[in-house]
Amino acid sequence: MLDPTERSSPAGWLVGLGAAGLWFGGGRARRSVASLLQAAGWQFGPASVRASVGAARPAESDPLVLLRVDDYPHWKFDTAYFWEFHERLQRVGLPYLIAATPFLASEPLAPNSRPRPPRPEEWRQLGASVERGELEVAMQGITHRTRSGYAASEFDGLNAAAAREGLREAWEFLERAGCQPVAFVPPFNRFPPALWESLPAACRVLCLGPESLRDVPLLPSLSECAGRRVVLSLPPFYGHARDIVRALERGRWLERRGVVIPITLHWTWEIEDRFQAVERLAAMVRNAAGPWRTA
Repeated sequence: MLDPTERSSPAGWLVGLGAAGLWFGGGRARRSVASLLQAAGWQFGPASVRASVGAARPAESDPLVLLRVDDYPHWKFDTAYFWEFHERLQRVGLPYLIAATPFLASEPLAPNSRPRPPRPEEWRQLGASVERGELEVAMQGITHRTRSGYAASEFDGLNAAAAREGLREAWEFLERAGCQPVAFVPPFNRFPPALWESLPAACRVLCLGPESLRDVPLLPSLSECAGRRVVLSLPPFYGHARDIVRALERGRWLERRGVVIPITLHWTWEIEDRFQAVERLAAMVRNAAGPWRTA
């Protein structure tokens, strides 16, 4: 069976799929990972992308957790809940990346939805937290509005010139707000590889998620493409904090040398238990979590 702690092997490329139960060998391996993805209707990206991706960290290094949190501000929930979430992470000094949308739509799943009314205080508060070194910021799209009711994506069908201009304006908005963005998180985790070069040059990291497997091939958890880090987060480390805690414990992932564990939370998903599971997760990963700017 392939060793999931060895990044030079296919199993080491994707901690998320291995932990989720897609076995790579033994009696349960009936089909290859590629076959599973194709059967689910996922498409593989261009060969040029595959060829430029390689292992990013030595196998003997300490485990690295990269924590990403999506959806600031939110189109439905009051931002006060986010700062309650943020306070739980600050108690243990946990570094993380917050994905922020500059020109948020009022209903992201409605292609014709209007912009959410701007609230300057949300950006002043976020910029102040960046200044204090409490978090890092990623740009989560431009409006977070899908272009189609068929498959949620802000960028499918958008030409490169329009994407480049919109991304530039959104990035500059975050810079003016003092957010010092370092990464890009595509809304709905959908961002066609043909548009990757449309990202601002200052964008150091591209974050991907489960839905990204419709657009790109199977990538390492942490890789590099065209001079930019690519971080792919998948279940069971993409989801609710309570489930991520169980997955970390079950697989003893924080004891494994050389692994990169990209964790993705949505702060609105954690409101139900008043962030109790977030507190447990923060305490568990605090010594393994690292900054995104130097990932």
